[in-house]
Amino acid sequence: MRFTEWLNATHEPAAHQATTRTSRTGAVDHPPPGSLIDQFIAHSTPPPVARTGFFKPQVVAKQSLDDTSGLVTETLARIHAQQGNLAKAIETYQRLALKYPDKSAYFAALSKALEARLNK
Repeated sequence: MRFTEWLNATHEPAAHQATTRTSRTGAVDHPPPGSLIDQFIAHSTPPPVARTGFFKPQVVAKQSLDDTSGLVTETLARIHAQQGNLAKAIETYQRLALKYPDKSAYFAALSKALEARLNK
């Protein structure tokens, strides 16, 4: 007995009725032998998962130094100053002065104080 014949013979009547169709002439049309297995594989196989690249700390560190995002806050300028990156803190204060013109004198004073520390 071939596998597909065995498979068709072992179906329960309820499951068999669900997979068979009656044609106009009254004859029962059986599905093609491989269709049950193909349907099972199509419905039970999960889609492939996209893999992410391997984590490289050097790449992430370079991305963290990117200033093109436009995120500028006074806290960020203070953090730069506390970390000793005075040039970046001065640049941040200058960008803040442009972003908030009403506080530009305040930011200019902070920037000038950092420039004095930088020139020492």
